[in-house]
Amino acid sequence: FGVELGVQPHLAGELSAYVRQYDFDFVIASSHLCNRKDPYYPYFFEGRSEEEAYGEYFASVLDNLRKFLDFDVYGHLDYVVRYGPTKNDQYTYDKHPSWYFSKCDFAHEKWSINKADIINEIMPKLVSFEQRKWSDIISDNKHNHWIDCWKLSKEAQNRLNEIKLYYDSLFSLRLTGTLRLFGYIENGVFYIVWYDPNHEICLSNKKHT
Repeated sequence: FGVELGVQPHLAGELSAYVRQYDFDFVIASSHLCNRKDPYYPYFFEGRSEEEAYGEYFASVLDNLRKFLDFDVYGHLDYVVRYGPTKNDQYTYDKHPSWYFSKCDFAHEKWSINKADIINEIMPKLVSFEQRKWSDIISDNKHNHWIDCWKLSKEAQNRLNEIKLYYDSLFSLRLTGTLRLFGYIENGVFYIVWYDPNHEICLSNKKHT
């Protein structure tokens, strides 16, 4: 006995009340409308790049999650990709990485990128990564991998809530033995959130991993 609910921020209260009214075994949340527009129709993509259209859709999913959490799973996150002009041709990890610093947690006393020697410590490594594609970087999962946010340190989990960054997982990019950059990947761009020189964000029992 289950239900799928099309989520929009302005419907969050109504949807929560509906879920609590019945004893559902399983609730699927989904996004068919993005800011009251349906990606099924070509007008959603007109006058802008696919990257911009996809970005608006995924940002709207985050908006939904900030308002509504009474569900078990979020369904078909690729809904927007199905109807893009080139479908998933531009939605791939077969790209060389680029880097955004605009989402960095500059205010954190330990993990701010401002604590790094960016010129000598960070930039040479990022330049080196640019010679590879994301598919190669991610496949090297001994060093670089997605980490479920519930596996992060309590301090990191609390900080994510404080800065209102709502992701199920973050990507850990290894630069040296203990040095990591944490962030998330969207359309080939790594949005750096934290600089972790001492492997504190996700503790490991192994040495230099």
